[in-house]
Amino acid sequence: MLKKKFPLPKFPPSVSVTFRSVCQELPLESLPELRTELNNFVNAVLSDPATKADLNSLRSLYDRALFLLDVYPDRTNKEQSLIIGAIRYFAAAKDSLPEIIFSTRFNDDIQVMNHVLEELGLESRSIELSS
Repeated sequence: MLKKKFPLPKFPPSVSVTFRSVCQELPLESLPELRTELNNFVNAVLSDPATKADLNSLRSLYDRALFLLDVYPDRTNKEQSLIIGAIRYFAAAKDSLPEIIFSTRFNDDIQVMNHVLEELGLESRSIELSS
């Protein structure tokens, strides 16, 4: 078995648990609602005057999430659940590293997104981690 280039991060330990808890398939008619949740999250981060989030990472994650929503209908059930997990981890899940407070705290979201992209055979769309 080949070693994964983008495994789920082991720290903080809640990343894997949180990600797996939001992985589920959604019916196609639920995708517009998820897209709205995604847009609302990104707009909230962008409009918060106290935000210290890495906006380049935010934009990259948003771009990949929209891409995954576009390819969702053509994927297997397992892949669909991974797609929903990546999007919800980024936009809806309460993760351990609040994006609005810390400047590089999209790193866990990026690692989850890259993991899913690799699982889907789309690692060429991976996002570079901020330093």
